[in-house]
Amino acid sequence: MTAAPPDGAPVESPVESPAGAHPASSADGRTASPDSAHAESPDSAHAVAPADRAPGALELVDVTWRPVGRRLPTIDGLSLRLEPGTTTLLAGASGSGKSTVLLALAGLLDPQAGELSGSITGPDLRPLVLQQPEDSVVASTVARDIAFGPENLALPRAGIHARIGEVHGALVPDVPLAAGTFETSGGQLQRVSLAGALALGADVLLLDEPVAMLDAESARAVRAEVAAAAPGRTLVIAEHHLGPWLDLADRLIVLGPRARIIADGPPHEVLARDAAAIEAAGLRIDADAVPAPASDVAAPAGAMPDSTRGVPSGATPAGDRDAPARTDGGPPVLVLDDVALAHPDGSGRALHEGLTLAARPGELIALTGPSGAGKTTLLRAVLGLDDVLAGTIARPAAEAIAWVPQNPEHSFVAATVREEVLASPWATDPQLGEELLESTDLAALAGASPFALSGGEQRRLAVAAALATRPSLLVLDEPTGGLDAPRRDAVLALVDAARAEGCAVLVSTHDEHLAERADQRLDLERGPAPRPARTRRRRAPSERMNQLTMLLIGLLAMIGSFAIDSPRTGLAVFVPILALAPLAIGSWRAALVRALPTALAMATVAWSVVLLSGHGITNPVGWTLGAKEALRIGALVLPGALLLGGLDAPRLGDALGQIARLPARLVVGIMAGLSQLETLRRTWRILMEARALRGLAPRWSLSPYASATVAMLVTSLRSAAVRSSAMDARGFTHAHRRTWAEPSTLGPADALGLLVGAVLLVWPWVARAWLG
Repeated sequence: MTAAPPDGAPVESPVESPAGAHPASSADGRTASPDSAHAESPDSAHAVAPADRAPGALELVDVTWRPVGRRLPTIDGLSLRLEPGTTTLLAGASGSGKSTVLLALAGLLDPQAGELSGSITGPDLRPLVLQQPEDSVVASTVARDIAFGPENLALPRAGIHARIGEVHGALVPDVPLAAGTFETSGGQLQRVSLAGALALGADVLLLDEPVAMLDAESARAVRAEVAAAAPGRTLVIAEHHLGPWLDLADRLIVLGPRARIIADGPPHEVLARDAAAIEAAGLRIDADAVPAPASDVAAPAGAMPDSTRGVPSGATPAGDRDAPARTDGGPPVLVLDDVALAHPDGSGRALHEGLTLAARPGELIALTGPSGAGKTTLLRAVLGLDDVLAGTIARPAAEAIAWVPQNPEHSFVAATVREEVLASPWATDPQLGEELLESTDLAALAGASPFALSGGEQRRLAVAAALATRPSLLVLDEPTGGLDAPRRDAVLALVDAARAEGCAVLVSTHDEHLAERADQRLDLERGPAPRPARTRRRRAPSERMNQLTMLLIGLLAMIGSFAIDSPRTGLAVFVPILALAPLAIGSWRAALVRALPTALAMATVAWSVVLLSGHGITNPVGWTLGAKEALRIGALVLPGALLLGGLDAPRLGDALGQIARLPARLVVGIMAGLSQLETLRRTWRILMEARALRGLAPRWSLSPYASATVAMLVTSLRSAAVRSSAMDARGFTHAHRRTWAEPSTLGPADALGLLVGAVLLVWPWVARAWLG
């Protein structure tokens, strides 16, 4: 990275320490005396020497954090100092608190969401890339997501675009800048999130398993870019797979339960000296925890998988090392015959063609390939969620298929871990549920909310819930992501046990250890790039208008609608509205389609007024009143429906910030709120798909819809909280002055729009006076 890190004075978050708090654990694992834990008051930290206040220094002093709903703290009396410009690897078993420690270092622990004590010190800018890629998304497109941080720094527009181009070319050259963030794959989104964090150019960079969702080549490119960004920055990386990062790190800290330090020091010294203590804490040192080859870290920035390689026609045999014996008896459980997958860009093109596969009972089939190759797309087709362009898929009945999504939270439907395991009506064996809780090391968390678990714990829970239905086909999307070696092996042991009972397993993975166990391997090479959006279509004038102009037209039309006092006036008012409709949409047909909901609302209002008028349905007076009110509602709503249906939240934010000159924080809040509407639609689809796949789809009862609505509300509130944290991690908290990456201007189309608005305001009053 060439962008110079901004100057940022360290800030401190002192919190009152409760009586009886645990003594602080020092960075070297020793217990510090109360005198050395300078967290008694905010003033004590201000007395720290200037050398201790260097940009990039991070410090936790006697920090304890217990989230709401958890009996024990996630962080218990942790004291830790990270010197400026150093790179630290943060290791520990799944659930040991690595992600929570990163949140603490980033200053993102919310005291209202739990009990927090101790002192947290660091610079203003502490960007954090979260474990789940979608949790780090802050904008609707790749370009705007990367630009969010530099905008918060109030950089000039040219500087913002320079940073966008730099990190985009290095990390996500295979994803167009105009692509929607949620149109990308999990691995691509992980790289987009990292690009957004690096674009800040901050003194600190915090990464939570930054390559967990990536294929080997993409992971090498990401590590190379992180290595290039490391000099001069304080870098903290939470990881399970240490080997490729060891030569980059100055320090390795291993966490035990409740984030207590059990080993600390130079990486190779720690691995040699504290191996027994590390294994005793449940963290096995993988074979990959050896010095990485120089080429692994020094790969050219931006080296990405080849996007022009061919598409396979069928699965090939793979090694079955450490796997149970194959079961060749019986017909195939799953058959793909010359399948063509639709490209996700909606163009109707094929992403892959000629896919052929037969999965027999007990077989493990691995789907591999680079990020964005279409592995999840194929899994969705196998599950029956998406149609194929050509070919056929023969699959078992719905109750014989179990699914574990890439983001485990998408499948959760219950209030507690125990209830989640047995939530499906096809999970009929409570004893099996208890055994699965034990084997996944979740028995102690049986009463906790699934959403309160760590990322690794959530993944194990999703696998346990899937196996509780005793499926004949198990479909897994990245089941070992975020798991340490022992828990990864525990999950694979569960999968092997299911295979031994005749369950066929189809798994999408970047985990080579898992892929090597497979009986067959289907390697999906990267398909054709997304087709650019069509630009030949003649745009309607409203599409060339500024978003503020569209809002003003709707407001003026609303004021004009109050002039309607009779059906004749209402009909006169509708003449210009209907005549100008094609200007808003581009065609009569499209205008009529968008106007249909308003027409239905008008008919409902008219009928209601007739029934409630007291004149009866045969009296013309009632119908006259109904017509007047219906036309008034139409004049009030229709202009806005025609124009605002195409409202673009990011463009509206640009206009509010640059033309209306509203405060930047208010504008970004409005943009986030409007974008949340799209999140609600997406969340609803995901929840209904998850329920259908688990046998909980609504049939004749409203209860499942009510349950899904509550779940959507809870998920949306959590999503809003996570997005707020992601925005703060990109510098939004301290963005007192803000710039905008995209300009917002007024042009000839806006002059036409203001004329239309004036007509819609004045004409109703003229018609009222003229018609009496």
